[in-house]
Amino acid sequence: MILLNPEEGQALLWLLIGGISAWGGLVNYILNKKSPDNKIKSSDIISNILISSFAGLMGGLISSEIGLTEHMTLIMSGLFGSMGGSVILILQNLVSKHLR
Repeated sequence: MILLNPEEGQALLWLLIGGISAWGGLVNYILNKKSPDNKIKSSDIISNILISSFAGLMGGLISSEIGLTEHMTLIMSGLFGSMGGSVILILQNLVSKHLR
């Protein structure tokens, strides 16, 4: 199993996935900032990055599982990361429908 004994290239890929996912969280925060008058809160940024990192990791795992290329996996991680909580809710609904 690759997660137990990752190759050097695979470890770098997953570090990139984590970084791009976190970056997607920052992008999501900036895109959703309501007005320029709102103060930037570090706690909001951190929570957004944590949620987006999880979402991006899920996107990376799904992409890897369906056999997408490494570049497409990175793209999907960034997209999932920028979608953050929204994509987590979508995945939760898909899984719960599948389990019924």
